[in-house]
Amino acid sequence: MRRRDFLALGLAGLGAAGVAPGRAWAQAVTRTKLPNGFTVLVRENPTAPVVALSLIVRLGTRWETRDDAGIANLLQFMVVRGTEKLDGAQIVEAADRMGGSIDAWGDVDASEITATALSRHAAEILDLVADVALTPTLPSGTTEAVRDFILNQIRNRADKPYDVAVDKFKRGRLTPDALSQIIDRTILPELQSIQGRVKALRDVPREQAPLVAAASEYCKLREESWRRRSEALHKRNMKMLRDAELSERAALDAFQRMRAS
Repeated sequence: MRRRDFLALGLAGLGAAGVAPGRAWAQAVTRTKLPNGFTVLVRENPTAPVVALSLIVRLGTRWETRDDAGIANLLQFMVVRGTEKLDGAQIVEAADRMGGSIDAWGDVDASEITATALSRHAAEILDLVADVALTPTLPSGTTEAVRDFILNQIRNRADKPYDVAVDKFKRGRLTPDALSQIIDRTILPELQSIQGRVKALRDVPREQAPLVAAASEYCKLREESWRRRSEALHKRNMKMLRDAELSERAALDAFQRMRAS
């Protein structure tokens, strides 16, 4: 019970019960600062039967040196590889049984453990995130495999135009307008093509109709979030960037409904 209390009162960036499709940016967010220093953010919508959690700490590449570069990302990959109670496969299986997933990664300004589940498993997914956050074993037998995986990601990143552009943008070598144009010319057309293929489906069996509807909604919300991100970069508008993130979370909710169908 102690671990669940820790997360229930200490999650930074908690999105509870999902986001209403098409109205993600209109949802109210409550903010609570706790005596222990944690900030809890909650956005709730009872119409979406999913819960999305995000535990964020201020640990990222911004504070790394040449000697420990990459340690935050390596650590985040390792925490989901085993705890005192579960090994890596059992962690994945536990989240999957709840109709969701769990993952972790490090970024420039923060490191994050994220998890999703059907809302009826909210308490259980909190327990799982708490277990990963508080009792990771960092199993030595998986360190080399994780290190090789990260190195492959770094090598493959050069083949992804948008990721390369984001790296240049963060270093001040690319303007917001240029990054916005890359979204408009590469990502949006691809999303529109996928959405068109979903809409073109005909004679769908009745039992598969909810799955197709959820897939269509997911594609629509993904396109909306990237369109908003492009517009926000063009206008240098941080509020619009936050709206784009909320739309992205709405797409995640649609994806979870698609999995549950």
